[in-house]
Amino acid sequence: MAETNENQTGLKSESDLQQFVRSSAAAAEQQGENQGYFNAMSWLDMMLEDHPHMFDEFFDKSWYELSECEQSLRLIQIRKVL
Repeated sequence: MAETNENQTGLKSESDLQQFVRSSAAAAEQQGENQGYFNAMSWLDMMLEDHPHMFDEFFDKSWYELSECEQSLRLIQIRKVL
């Protein structure tokens, strides 16, 4: 039987990841980082580009241990929870 994307990425808890991403986006919006219009997905894309390792606690492996393919799967998994 094939593994799901969640198992391939080593995601520990989708609900914990979802809560972290959404609360972090809400905090960024409150801090006014985008001066007016706030786009949560754009914020998340910036975080993933600049700090992809900040989500490591929700996965079995650190960002830097992943292959390029695994990194792509992880990015998709993180974006899905927003």
